[in-house]
Amino acid sequence: MPTDPADIALTNRRTGALIVEELVRQGVDFFCISPGSRSTPLTLAVAEHSRVRTAVHVDERGAAYCALGWARATGRPAALICTSGTAAANYLPAIIEASMSGIPLIVLTADRPPELVDTGANQTIHQTGLYGPYTRWECALLGSDGDIAPEAILTTIDQAVCRATHAPAGPVHLNCAFREPLMPVSPPESPALEFANPALRGWISSRAPYTAYATAERQPDTQTHQSILQRVTQTARGLLVLGRLQNAGNVDAVCALARALNWPVFADIASGLRLGAPGAPFVPYYDLLLSSHEVQAFCQPEVVLHIGAPPTSKRLLQHWDANPPGMYWMVAGHPFRQDPHHRVTQRLEADVTPFCEWLAACVEPAPTDGWTGEFQKWADAAHGAIDACLASSDALSEPEIARLVSRHIAKSSSLFLGNSMPVRDMDLFAVPDGPRVRVMSNRGASGIDGCIASASGFSLGTDTLVTAILGDLAVLHDLNSLALLKRARVVLIVVNNDGGGIFSFLPVAAYTKHFEPFFATPHGLRLESAAMMFGLPYHEASDRKTFADVYREAQAKGTSALIEVHTSRAENVSIHQALRDAVVAAASVSS
Repeated sequence: MPTDPADIALTNRRTGALIVEELVRQGVDFFCISPGSRSTPLTLAVAEHSRVRTAVHVDERGAAYCALGWARATGRPAALICTSGTAAANYLPAIIEASMSGIPLIVLTADRPPELVDTGANQTIHQTGLYGPYTRWECALLGSDGDIAPEAILTTIDQAVCRATHAPAGPVHLNCAFREPLMPVSPPESPALEFANPALRGWISSRAPYTAYATAERQPDTQTHQSILQRVTQTARGLLVLGRLQNAGNVDAVCALARALNWPVFADIASGLRLGAPGAPFVPYYDLLLSSHEVQAFCQPEVVLHIGAPPTSKRLLQHWDANPPGMYWMVAGHPFRQDPHHRVTQRLEADVTPFCEWLAACVEPAPTDGWTGEFQKWADAAHGAIDACLASSDALSEPEIARLVSRHIAKSSSLFLGNSMPVRDMDLFAVPDGPRVRVMSNRGASGIDGCIASASGFSLGTDTLVTAILGDLAVLHDLNSLALLKRARVVLIVVNNDGGGIFSFLPVAAYTKHFEPFFATPHGLRLESAAMMFGLPYHEASDRKTFADVYREAQAKGTSALIEVHTSRAENVSIHQALRDAVVAAASVSS
């Protein structure tokens, strides 16, 4: 270990440069950085690199969610850099979401030397193991110890990227301890990546990573393939359930399989196939339809083929509790049990795209009449009933917002949905014949934190204008991430019902004495001043025509804006019930 201050500083500089260069060579070229001192060797290495993109955000929690949104959009890892202490702790919510959603992140936390832990040293906490079971891998990378060979640093980075990207994908944590002085007093004239080590000559002269990891395709074995195909060809009443899919390739392959099977399709909003998928075999409004006794009695499939993550619809899971299907197959590209109601009878760990392509090539479409046709008839009836029910009032309701966005969102844009009501309303009420766009929602842990930052990262990763629909509490929870909208392009639609609207749908709403102060938590705030503070164009809409006009105008400008809609929590419960009743009545008439 070097003891001369000049040697320590040079070693820190070289270590930071090695880490960043190898990450870039592994395809990790987007860095979300929060300012700090201890992370100087890493931050300067990023700043000096010519092939990186960066987002700088003072709040580590927001920075982590921005990285998560970018990684979800691209399918590639984003890197995070922060200083030591509680800065690293603020990454935890996004790391949990990334872990549960299978999103790759490279988390680089700067740290104090290990001898300072448990000494009362400033800004020093236990950072190893900080993220518990939510990382795919972690390593204490003691950057300022001169006896660590540069090859060891490079192979550590290569292993980290491998662990983050290979199934099951997720976050990895590299804790980088740096001793002072953190960097030379004056920038050295010699390059940081200058080594006499013969083993590194080839690496320095190339742009290839030191260790390349090959990817492996995961598919069921031949016997399982034959068993699946035999059962599918013998099934008269099959049902395809689609949860969140990882990438556009998955969406295209699953869509082709749906057409080839011609089984009724219950597509979750996060699947990417709830929007822009009109007509058979897709069944929009299935959650609303399952409130009908006639539909419940009919929806008794022999086989359910579930591809992707669990659905947003709680009613569908309750339906399986009351009416267990004969066989329930789940296909996902990871080994984790995503089966909260314990209905899965066959779990297939497979790459979704080749699996769907194989099965689509082997099957004949089921007839459209009968089983599939009955669901389509009910879906058409539900569509008309929703339009008629909403047309009976001039008020701009929360379901109407979802419906208008699904009709008017630009084809070239993307959609981010906040948790609680926005994701549910879009799942329930979106029209199926609007544009098909990419959809993101943080449904791994389903928190309301980091939503603005996630939408910003999603915009940067897709290089598109993102429409984000968030509740007021989610916006207040992540208000300082409005700063990210200066660079990202997000039309932020805020549904302001002065509190937690979803609680009005829960049994606790009957406890009127305590409901408002402890659950609904009204705040009485408007967001026009927040928009002004962060330099965002602000619009307020109180009727459907005004909303549609300002929404289209904001999209046409192609830059960030904030649209605020004020709604009533009590009226929202009433309109949801009226819409559900209208769909049930329409299903009964069409049975």
